[in-house]
Amino acid sequence: MDSKRTLGAALLVTALMAAGSGEARADREAMQKFVADKGAAIVTLECVFEIKMNYGGQQQESERKRETDGFIVDEKGMVVTALSNVDPGAFYAKAMDGEENYTTRLKSLKYVFPDNTEMPASVVLRDSDLDIAVVKPLVAPEKPMTFISLSESAKPKILSEAYAVGRLGRIARRNIVALSGEVQSIVEKPRTFYIGSSDINRSDSAGVAVFDENGKLYGMTSLYLFPGGRAARGDSDEPYISMIVPAEDLQQVAEQAKDAKPEEQPAAAEQAKEETTEKSTAPEQKVEAPAEDKK
Repeated sequence: MDSKRTLGAALLVTALMAAGSGEARADREAMQKFVADKGAAIVTLECVFEIKMNYGGQQQESERKRETDGFIVDEKGMVVTALSNVDPGAFYAKAMDGEENYTTRLKSLKYVFPDNTEMPASVVLRDSDLDIAVVKPLVAPEKPMTFISLSESAKPKILSEAYAVGRLGRIARRNIVALSGEVQSIVEKPRTFYIGSSDINRSDSAGVAVFDENGKLYGMTSLYLFPGGRAARGDSDEPYISMIVPAEDLQQVAEQAKDAKPEEQPAAAEQAKEETTEKSTAPEQKVEAPAEDKK
């Protein structure tokens, strides 16, 4: 009798494990198909900005070039990303105290695709509270772009599966990278945001889209500053936390930017001016008609 019960229990456990394994494979396959269909909407943003820092009367100036993640949210190429990536001065300003000053000026911004084609762009809206920046191409794309709908979203529960989808750097030819994890906490006040496992909420991964197992958008990885800045923090308080800002907030911010017009960054404007000057000073070229057209 005991041996039969033991055998029955073992078979039940095996069956449950097999069922769970089958569900996991189905989830992975659904996400793999989603990435294959929508992966083109995950873009690399190349930013060049000037940095000015002032601390204790000492001022430093430098220029930085970096690549970061974002994703396209409409067919016209509008992108949402983390403000802390494309304009860190605007994001961190609230964390500075009276002795510090940290500003950045975005000189150029562009989308860079895996085939190395580029699309100049501009930040059209900044939300420092949510760490969101909305970006648009300077020139409208010739054809509709693949995009991720902000309205096709989901709200996770604690321990819900989560998948972060971004792009690797230049060394890996900016190929798609997907990480699996889970939502470990849901913070509801003063505003709702989610905390993902370490694979999802890496401190260097702001601007990455996060989905459920069916490709529904949870939101985007970003940073949340301690309320009140340095003056309000205790010695043991972290200055910021890596979080997932909900898709609902992304949609509201993107809606505000819907009619915003992109503005050329200084570097893009200078380049366009140089190209215009070159065209105006270039000698006129006469095109001779083909021999059969001559009379």
